[in-house]
Amino acid sequence: MRPASPGLSVVFWALAIWPSPAPVKQLYAIAERPPNSALGAIALEAYLRLLGLSSERSPDETVQLYEKGLSLASTPEQKSLAIAGLSEVPHSRAVAVIRRYEDDEDVKQDVAQAFEKIKNRAFLVGTAWQISGFTLEFDEGGVLKLNGKRDGTWSVSGNELTISSAIATAVAEIREGRIFLGTVELKRLK
Repeated sequence: MRPASPGLSVVFWALAIWPSPAPVKQLYAIAERPPNSALGAIALEAYLRLLGLSSERSPDETVQLYEKGLSLASTPEQKSLAIAGLSEVPHSRAVAVIRRYEDDEDVKQDVAQAFEKIKNRAFLVGTAWQISGFTLEFDEGGVLKLNGKRDGTWSVSGNELTISSAIATAVAEIREGRIFLGTVELKRLK
C-alpha cells in the first residue's frame, strides 16, 4: 500500500468527522481501497458511524449499506459498531443480518444486546402509557405522541428508554414488560 499524501489526509479527516451522512459513499470507497491500512480502518469506522445519523434513506437501503460495511469489517470493534447500528434500523432484514453473527465469539455479547434492544423496541411500538396526566404513544420509527400530538421521539438502548419531547427528555427503564421512570411505574393504556 502506498502512504497517504498530506492533501488526502486532510480531505479524509474532513469526511471522517462530517456531521451528516452525506459522505458515506466516499468513506466506503476509501475503506474498500485504502491508501494504507490505518486510513482504511478509520474510514470504515467513520462510514459505520455516519450510517447511524438521520437521513432520507429507507430502512432497507440502510441495512444494505451496513451489510457492505460488514463485508469489510476485520476487527471485533468494527463488527460491534455495525451490529449496534443495525439494531437501530426498524427492518426485518436488520435482524437477519445480525443473526448471522450469533456464533461469532468476538461479538456474541453485542448480538445479544442488539436483540434485547430490538425486542424492547418491538414491545413498545403501538402502545400507549400514562404518567402524571400525560399520555405517551410509541409509534413506529421512534415517533412519540404526547397527549395525541406528534411531539417527540423515543429510542431504546438495552433496557433504557429515552423519551424526548418539546417539554423535556427523560430516561426510563423497561423491566419485564413494564416501564419505570425512576421509581414510578407508567400505566399501560393499550
